[in-house]
Amino acid sequence: MSEKLEKYKLELFAIAGTIIVLWQMLLPGYVLTLDMVWGGSWITQKLFLIALFFALFYLPVKFFPFDIDSKFKYWAGIFFTVDPFVYERFLAGHWLLLLLYAMLPPLVYYLVKLFQNFKKYFLFFSFWLLAALLIFGFYFEHFTQILKISNPEYWQIFKTSSFLIGGSSAKVIMLYGFWGESYPWASYFIWPKLSLALPVFALIAGLVILGIRAAWLKNKKLTLVFLSVFALSFIFASGIGDGPFKQLNLWLFENIPFWRVFRDTTKWLAPMTYIYAVFGAMGVSFVKNFIIFNFINNFSMNKFFPPKADQPMAENIKKFKHYFEIKNLKLKIINVFVAALFILPLIYTYPMIGGFARQIKPVWYPESWYQVNNILKQDSKCKALFLPWHLYYSLSFNNNLITANPAPKFFDCEIVFSQNIEMEGMKQEVWPDWQDGAQKIKYVIYTPDLEGADIYDYSFLKSDAFKEIYQHKDIILFKIQLK
Repeated sequence: MSEKLEKYKLELFAIAGTIIVLWQMLLPGYVLTLDMVWGGSWITQKLFLIALFFALFYLPVKFFPFDIDSKFKYWAGIFFTVDPFVYERFLAGHWLLLLLYAMLPPLVYYLVKLFQNFKKYFLFFSFWLLAALLIFGFYFEHFTQILKISNPEYWQIFKTSSFLIGGSSAKVIMLYGFWGESYPWASYFIWPKLSLALPVFALIAGLVILGIRAAWLKNKKLTLVFLSVFALSFIFASGIGDGPFKQLNLWLFENIPFWRVFRDTTKWLAPMTYIYAVFGAMGVSFVKNFIIFNFINNFSMNKFFPPKADQPMAENIKKFKHYFEIKNLKLKIINVFVAALFILPLIYTYPMIGGFARQIKPVWYPESWYQVNNILKQDSKCKALFLPWHLYYSLSFNNNLITANPAPKFFDCEIVFSQNIEMEGMKQEVWPDWQDGAQKIKYVIYTPDLEGADIYDYSFLKSDAFKEIYQHKDIILFKIQLK
């Protein structure tokens, strides 16, 4: 039994990690976040969630780019998954981005191997590259449409959030800075207190620095590549936030045409997080090896308990036993200390533990939504306007969390809905041809989630042009009466 557990310990680690992080989100129901709404099978979504976090825990351990003791690679798996970048992006619903992020370890691993033996590792690298490109294709499925957008406001750069002291650079180095932190959406969630995060980050940074030293001794060229990628990612992730790289990033956005694709600059935190995970794991290995060498291997019995020829044999045996008792005690203390280092990532981003601190719970679409959908499905040429006219708003059945409008995903009908992200400086519709889509609308779907707080007035629905064909406290369906 123990041999089987040893054989599958990595898989068991990834499964246990997935359960600890997702927890109540594994229960039946939909998990709806800012940009991730789901209208199909909730089981399919659940399988996607499990696969995502299994990959996040599993892949950085399986495909570690440096040669170290396997047990220290698990630190990389923990930090790669439980960190501010994953925390913020998961809450924001950027799950496909996280799946792309999960592809980094095997891609880097086989890229390194490719330079060592091209023929042997070309197919392996090609497989993971193809997988990443497929995910990239899904992530940017509307990319062609985006490129057609002429509205310059859409291409406005998201500003990296900043600390009062240290600016955006301080946020980015701690793997925070997502632009959503500056908007009301962020107030719905728990954020680690700076008084706890700073000292823990200092310890993690210390491990990373020691890991860089250890990596340099093993492979100078690879270490230099990692450090170069980290430096560039740090500069780009700082974006146009308050910091020393603001003008440089502004120049890039203004003078390099394709660079505006990276308007969400904190996506560059992905390679930074991966490099932290790698060097941090090597730092833990370095710390243990250093302690063992200096406090165990140099703990000589002859030095501390020199046997004496004139002493009875029993006395020398007693000293010999005492020596090994002290040595074993030291080893146990060292193991406890190293185990504590594995807990650092969990403390640093503690709101991820236990189902993201139970902040997100599985929900069901109201039964009334299904009733409306059954009516709409009977019309083969169904086209409906969805109100309230907002892309993002608080859904009452999703614990009032701010969520993208789920109507297009849920209803079996062509839905005309607002695609205005309603951010400062970006208040126009991003799709300039939405008016064309308003032609031949037959139905209006209205939900009262924002009743009393909406900036828009929907009193026109009381006119004779709209016939109420289904009414419920959660949703109302109107049919447009043509004269």
